[in-house]
Amino acid sequence: MADEWFYANNGQPTGPVTSTALRELAVTGMLKPSDLVWQEGMSQWAPASTTRGLFPAATPPKEPSPTAEAIPTVAPRLERPSRRSVDDYARGRRPISQRRKSALGTGAKVAIIGGIVFALFLVAVVGVAIIAIVADSRPRARPVAYVPPPPPPPQWQPPKQFQPVPKFKGGANLRPGPVGANSYPVNLDLPGQENEAFIQFKQNEQVEISVITNTWAGAEPNLDLYVFDPNGMEIPVNNYTSKDCYVKFVATQAGQYRVVVKLFKGSRVGSTVHY
Repeated sequence: MADEWFYANNGQPTGPVTSTALRELAVTGMLKPSDLVWQEGMSQWAPASTTRGLFPAATPPKEPSPTAEAIPTVAPRLERPSRRSVDDYARGRRPISQRRKSALGTGAKVAIIGGIVFALFLVAVVGVAIIAIVADSRPRARPVAYVPPPPPPPQWQPPKQFQPVPKFKGGANLRPGPVGANSYPVNLDLPGQENEAFIQFKQNEQVEISVITNTWAGAEPNLDLYVFDPNGMEIPVNNYTSKDCYVKFVATQAGQYRVVVKLFKGSRVGSTVHY
């Protein structure tokens, strides 16, 4: 029906009601302009304020018209300068009213400037004190004790070349019997054992050392002879093993020479070193 309306009060649809009843609801305040209304033929609900004739049209407020009281009718009164002020301007001096505004004396100005300078100086002193305290609180590096460098090592000098004589192992170089007038016994029981002795030689002395094996057990033994100068350098000779050994060289310096006899093969070997 065209005269039937539905309205939504607090989100709850109500109706149908006639248009007259709808207007009465609007007049009594039960229907607010923001409430939604709908009738057959409308595509969706619409605010009640959009329905023509439902609410009375609001009249715009009237602008107040200017009254006679708002318009000043009397011009403001201007003060007339006094004779004394006119004389001051004529003499090139400021009037008394203006001179009173700048009544701050020179002493007061100096005091203010001095106070500002003193305050700046005090701030600077405090800042320097804070910087000094912070700098003292930082960890300082401990002084490192000076350690003198070690002395340079002695310059190494290559040993003088010897003229070795091949060790005796039969043949034409065979030296039957002992050499020299000095001797000492050497007894070695197992392979790997060695005998060590120190012999004093003079510089440029012709040295001959021989090892003569007299007794042994089992197969023929094999020995070797090593000679070291006072600096610990081995005298270069031909190294090969035999039951009898012989070496000859020139002593390049005076001192104790180390003589080593080592058993490589055999057991219960009894030998004699002659030099």
